[in-house]
Amino acid sequence: MIKYNSESYCAIVLEAYENGIINSGEFSKFTNLKKKYIPDLQKRVYGGEQ
Repeated sequence: MIKYNSESYCAIVLEAYENGIINSGEFSKFTNLKKKYIPDLQKRVYGGEQ
């Protein structure tokens, strides 16, 4: 996912999901990832789980 989009984009989408601005379906649409990959994305973007 980060390979095709910038890390900044991933961080923005992840933050929107964590703040309840978007739901899991929208997260999947924007990132092309399933909800189960959120912890992996958090580790990649933030350096650990939030």
